[in-house]
Amino acid sequence: MGRTRNRKKKHASSRPLSPAISVTKRLGSLDTWRGLAIILMILDHAVWIFADIRISVTTIRFVTRFCLPLFCILMGYFLAHQVRFNLRRYTHLILAALVINVGYFSRYHQLEILSSLLICATLYWLLFYCGVQNWFALTALAPVFYWIDPTSVWHQRPPYDFALFDYPLTVVMGFVAVGCILKQVGTRTALSVTIFYLLGIWWIGGHTGLVFAWGPVVVLCIDWGKKNPSQEIRSISWIGKHPLSIYVIQYFVLWCIQWFVNRNT
Repeated sequence: MGRTRNRKKKHASSRPLSPAISVTKRLGSLDTWRGLAIILMILDHAVWIFADIRISVTTIRFVTRFCLPLFCILMGYFLAHQVRFNLRRYTHLILAALVINVGYFSRYHQLEILSSLLICATLYWLLFYCGVQNWFALTALAPVFYWIDPTSVWHQRPPYDFALFDYPLTVVMGFVAVGCILKQVGTRTALSVTIFYLLGIWWIGGHTGLVFAWGPVVVLCIDWGKKNPSQEIRSISWIGKHPLSIYVIQYFVLWCIQWFVNRNT
């Protein structure tokens, strides 16, 4: 009788966990990349707020724009990594987008990029639960429709440089889709998509088109991170483990510093 029970226990313990309850281990290397994305975004916002530096190939903001595809592709990668709806994470994203836009929209009359990422996450889960698991194959083509995207500034003329989102939804959605492709299909396909996106540098042009220059580099960096999960910089990976909190705080810190400087000049 005792042997039978032991066999049953052994047999039960050898069963693999179902995908719905499996626990995925954090990759320190990818947390480091996400932390780097946050740091570059803070630097990008700082030089914009304090020095009014515009995005071009001759300024530091071309380098800091590396953060946008990095942040978006990583979000898509982690979205595709989840096998069930993460209500807690989704709620945090909603709250972060709301808090940021209280200040951002009142200042710049636009919705900040977290709003675009929230839409992408919502679309992902809606289509996922409708059984459309390969939705990224469609949204990967989103940048092609930039010229009919009402969230872009293509229809505006200076000085009315206005759009609903600070970065066009079609561009953000395309990079998030690349992250899903990277996770679910593979590096070669994701790299091929970002190489195709390079046409956006010429076709879309302006500072929006410049972000496509970093797409292939980002895919290769994340691929390296997947293959070297233990390679991390702990101080930066810590930031990558708390991206939303730090991202929200940095805006209000920068705005407070700007208010203090303006007040004393």
